Amino acid sequence: MDATADRPLSSSRPSDRIARPTESVRPVPSGPLSGESEALPDTSADRFARWRPYALAAATGGLLFASFYPLDFGPLGWVALVPLLWLATDDRVRRPYRAALLGGLVWTVPQLQWMRLASPPMYIAWLALASYVAVYLPAFVGLVRVGTRRLDLPLPLVAGVAWTGLELVRAYLFTGFAWYFLGHSQHDFVWLAQIADVGGVYAISLLMASFAGLVVMLGRGATRTQAIAATATWATLLAASLGYGAWRTAATDFPTGPRVALVQGDFTSSLKHEPDKYIDIWNTHRELTGLAVPHEPDLIVWPETMVRFPLFRPDPSLPPSERAAKAPRVEPSAWESDDTDRALRDLAAMTGAELLLGGEVLTVDAGGMRQFNAAYPVDADAGVGPDHYGKLHRVPFGEYLPLGEWLPDSVRDGLPVPNLAKGTQPRAFELAGVRVLPLICFEDSVSRLVRGSIRAVGPVDVLANLTNDGWFHGSAELDQHLVSSKFRAIETRTPLVRAANTGISAIIDGNGRVLEPAMILSPPDADGGQPIVRTMKTNGRYDRQFNGVLIGNVPLDPRSSAYLALGDWLAGTCLLAIVVGLVAARRRATPIGDEPAPAATSD
Repeated sequence: MDATADRPLSSSRPSDRIARPTESVRPVPSGPLSGESEALPDTSADRFARWRPYALAAATGGLLFASFYPLDFGPLGWVALVPLLWLATDDRVRRPYRAALLGGLVWTVPQLQWMRLASPPMYIAWLALASYVAVYLPAFVGLVRVGTRRLDLPLPLVAGVAWTGLELVRAYLFTGFAWYFLGHSQHDFVWLAQIADVGGVYAISLLMASFAGLVVMLGRGATRTQAIAATATWATLLAASLGYGAWRTAATDFPTGPRVALVQGDFTSSLKHEPDKYIDIWNTHRELTGLAVPHEPDLIVWPETMVRFPLFRPDPSLPPSERAAKAPRVEPSAWESDDTDRALRDLAAMTGAELLLGGEVLTVDAGGMRQFNAAYPVDADAGVGPDHYGKLHRVPFGEYLPLGEWLPDSVRDGLPVPNLAKGTQPRAFELAGVRVLPLICFEDSVSRLVRGSIRAVGPVDVLANLTNDGWFHGSAELDQHLVSSKFRAIETRTPLVRAANTGISAIIDGNGRVLEPAMILSPPDADGGQPIVRTMKTNGRYDRQFNGVLIGNVPLDPRSSAYLALGDWLAGTCLLAIVVGLVAARRRATPIGDEPAPAATSD
């Protein structure tokens, strides 16, 4: 065997890591009296050493921010964790967690700033959510130190497993926030993105985080054997992922599905709640629907809650007197009204197509009144169908008050928080000859919900996201929301259509590619004339905040996926490995971060 096989690749030696007195360890002379000391000058090298942990963590925060929208420079995602991992593996820094938290805030506060646009109270929600997500960076640092110091595991393995397991926790904890996963930054790298149908977007995050660990491992002076083994393993995984993606994307001859018209209004959500604007919203969407009629769509989709007049669905066995008692805030005669039903039936008859619309459904039975954020089909002959889909994944504080059922009704009714009921089950509708599964608002960002819904209702042909992104005024939220839809299409190998108030409406194929529609039309100018033909993109960005209708055929996808069968098996394995590792690490008595170091630099 070559005697140099285990020699470090870099010039770093154990002795190189021991800070010399002239560098960062200064002797503290004692005076003749107890506690007396002599003040020493604070050199520039000392100041740099003190602030280096913060600089490294902030670098990771800045790189993560740049990896997602609005900048969307995905290649930076591959190295975004390198500074943080360098900090986590620095023996001179005993407790890097405060610096890591700062780095998390550098990332999350500007990344989530679009939340504040919804309303002034959302400033609190923005800062609270940003702080919560930022905590995952110091948690990641702690797990890396456990894995590399106590368990002596390779850094690429530890980094990949720790980051991926924490993403799974974030997807579930407190109802979940599955945005800005590391793998999302690769949404335009089509070949790599295809492995999401095996392990979800987590598979990409795992590959990227392990690459950052590999870079730091090599930079820290791994032995030749370690370097070759780790590099070869990671390169093999990358090659297999790209080869799989090339094979998957080679299947592009998808059967032509129904012709859809995706109606997109441009209404800020503050207007949505003003009753005097309901007619304007209705007339605009009706006019846009009329623009699509000459192009003979099979299916027309409206965004979430754009039918501002509710459907009333009382339990026919409940006497009117009990209805009034169960729903005191609803005019008793409203339960007998079919005005909305007739208007929607007339709309469908005008188009000659089937409709999938978003609106409110009010029900009342012996258990009380419930208000649903719903999607429902409308047929040209039969009118509104008997079934509706009630949104399952409600937005905390935006659509319901967590634990609000424990509050007295008098208190609950006085709070400025809607009280929308949770839907009972997922539903698929037979529309235009295909099975369509509706997803409302941010439900397309919840991979477990989409997978669970498909498994509950059986195979579906099209996913339909009805969303109202008018809260966020054309910000980067619209782009990042579209990214979520792309990964749901890949994971389930099911095409997805989006009808979004203010945008971005789109047709997405089973490979996660946003397709160029046959046409996008807007109403003619005030002087009349022909509808305005619009583009999908302007200056590289998807168009948004306009009234229009997008028309095109849906490419059906006959393939299935391992993710549909196995779910979050990969991220779940990572989380299990974290738990097992933490249990094993408890056998060590010294708390992580308190190990004696030759030259400890506190943060």
